[in-house]
Amino acid sequence: MLGLVAAFHFATNMNLENITQKINISLLVSHESDLYYFLAGFVLINLAIRTFVAKYPLRIYKSADKYVAVYGSQLPLGTVKHYFERGQIAEYRNVLNPWSHIMYRLGNRSSMLLIDYFKTPSEFHQLFAEK
Repeated sequence: MLGLVAAFHFATNMNLENITQKINISLLVSHESDLYYFLAGFVLINLAIRTFVAKYPLRIYKSADKYVAVYGSQLPLGTVKHYFERGQIAEYRNVLNPWSHIMYRLGNRSSMLLIDYFKTPSEFHQLFAEK
């Protein structure tokens, strides 16, 4: 978010024509407005990657019938913990997602579940077992 604010501030307060004269960017773009398209594309791809990676839990731990999914934070060196119970899991179908067969809703958060996210493979299978 701070990057978007900084980019907006930079774009509104700087004259790109002076920058293009200082740096020969004619090899990269044919017109000055192409820089805005590159910047918008970069921001959109960055947001898509961040959204996709936010669905991957780093690890899922079990304690009785309660689980905690540990996700990487959007901020550096941070983690996010999401708590849920065994009965709070449901399949999450999305037509646009090619990995919809591994998508599940854990409480109120959708995640991709693989057997590698659990401490042992048996915990993965116990998650889907009836109470």
